[in-house]
Amino acid sequence: MLDHIAGIEDNLRFTNKNQFDFIYLTELFKLGELKQHIVTYMSQNVDKNQVFEFLRVASLDQNNLEARREAYWMIVFIYLKKQKGIDISESFSMSNNRVHHMLQDVNLNQFVFNQGFLECGNKKIDLTTFLTVAAEEIAKKNRIFDTNNMHNLTNVLRSRSEMGVFSDYPHFYELKREG
Repeated sequence: MLDHIAGIEDNLRFTNKNQFDFIYLTELFKLGELKQHIVTYMSQNVDKNQVFEFLRVASLDQNNLEARREAYWMIVFIYLKKQKGIDISESFSMSNNRVHHMLQDVNLNQFVFNQGFLECGNKKIDLTTFLTVAAEEIAKKNRIFDTNNMHNLTNVLRSRSEMGVFSDYPHFYELKREG
């Protein structure tokens, strides 16, 4: 099956149209490890027309933390862009440039936030399934601001955008503790 995902086999290709079929097959045959590989692959190669399906699959897969984290940040992007007019898609460019460009083309009008659910047409995702991911992200960010009775040395790491040879901006900053 991994040969199909890589596109090596000619008879059956892993494409954007049938990748969810592969997910259902792995569930049917109890191939959990393969399912994690497919969902991780999808999180890095999600198509703008299948964002909701990816979010739904990630919400149902409690074991794949990387895909759930990616889905969480996509939901945050959709909410901030649609409800508040804030675009955080630049933050995806460092980790996954494909997702960054895909998010620019997503039709936000198809998504509705309604009483703890993300809806798209007649399908729903319970957003409470992402509470653990949100708590982990908050805890990770709060560790930076922990204080103690010692000197807290922190490095500010700066990286430039990958927009080309002559591009100096935007810059991205990350606080990293020493020790």
